Amino acid sequence: MTQEYEEQDVYVLLDFQGKDSSRLLKQPNIYFRMLNLNESKPVVEIGEDIYEGTYDDAVGTNVYFEECEDPPPNQNAFEAITPITLNYLLKQTKILKMEKIGIKAKPVMNMNPTEMVDINIKDDYRVLLEKYENNKLNIEEYVVDEKISEEDSEDKISSDKSDEEEQPEEWKSTQLPARQSSVPEWYSSNGDQVKSKPEPTDPTYLKYIKLQRIAEQPTKHKKIIENIEDNKNEPPLWSLPKNDFITWKNLIMQKVEQQQINLDINKDKVEDFVDIKDSIKAGIIAPSNANPRVFTKEEKQELLSFKNFINVSPLMKLIMLEDYVRLEKAAIEQMTPEQLNEMSEDDCTVQEKFKLLENFKDELKGYILLRLQDESNDTEQLQKDIDLLKLSDDEDMSDLDDLYSSDDDDDEQNSASDSEQDEESSYVSDEMANKMDVDKV
Repeated sequence: MTQEYEEQDVYVLLDFQGKDSSRLLKQPNIYFRMLNLNESKPVVEIGEDIYEGTYDDAVGTNVYFEECEDPPPNQNAFEAITPITLNYLLKQTKILKMEKIGIKAKPVMNMNPTEMVDINIKDDYRVLLEKYENNKLNIEEYVVDEKISEEDSEDKISSDKSDEEEQPEEWKSTQLPARQSSVPEWYSSNGDQVKSKPEPTDPTYLKYIKLQRIAEQPTKHKKIIENIEDNKNEPPLWSLPKNDFITWKNLIMQKVEQQQINLDINKDKVEDFVDIKDSIKAGIIAPSNANPRVFTKEEKQELLSFKNFINVSPLMKLIMLEDYVRLEKAAIEQMTPEQLNEMSEDDCTVQEKFKLLENFKDELKGYILLRLQDESNDTEQLQKDIDLLKLSDDEDMSDLDDLYSSDDDDDEQNSASDSEQDEESSYVSDEMANKMDVDKV
């Protein structure tokens, strides 16, 4: 059953906003097209001009009439005879204001088409180079006539066919395609000629043959998983030079922008402070099938170390930076002016290194506060949550024990005192790991 669609005429008043529309519409054989009439901004093409329209309310009511081609006779003798007779069509209160947006691109005719010619160069490269340097090279001498090239191609095809016809059918069926040489083209001693039978003691050729045999085997190859060994002697991230530190800081901030910031965290869950999956991919800890997984003290130390700084949560990053800045500030106060201005291997002084970390800490803290404020829209509650997590600069970082509590208070004090005596590259990881409750994870 076919559906019959009824055609409907749509009338709209085009307002060219002061332009002479009569000149456009009275052109002979004018091209007119309207697109997207039902959309908010229809497009009208008149000749070579393109207009874009917007609907607007008319000042009054637009009344439309149409000319009556066969008017009825006038019954009123007192009415004057008019040249045309109009009948009422419809009325509207909308107009379409037009604005010229461009013209049609005229097709460009290529008056000088490029002619393709065949060139056959049989001379040596040195001869051509000598002619070119002496301005005696004439390309027209090497142009091959089209008729001659066609005859040569036909002769070649006919000769191939004749050779195939001369061969017996039995020989055709038993003939095998010629095997390509297994030696690659890049394998060559002098770069010009390929060795047909290389020496079996050549290590390069033996490696190639071995790889070729492995590739031809249909067996499934096992995936080789590289064991990532942790480099415990890796220098801390803040010991990088100034230029590398800025690059590293930008990478950390890009990672923070992709992470979620949530104050509703469980202090007994390591997963709330570090990304376990990314840490396993980075080789920080070994994978495990245990569910739920219980992390050892050594694993917590690795997860919360500066080696894994990029994978810890934004709040944990801020806590680690504030802890380091606090201890570094205390160490700077005990230094002499000569020690403060002494250039280290990192191409920066102690004060410059401290300033870099302090600025990074302030930038990270401001970004976290801005993110949390945008999500909660409650400044008072936000400040209470921040104070609860001990993220304020005015408060001592020892209050972080409320967040990272342990069952044994003696272990906390011993781990805190031991971590302050260790090197700067490992004190944060030891302190954080000792404060986490292993039995409650």
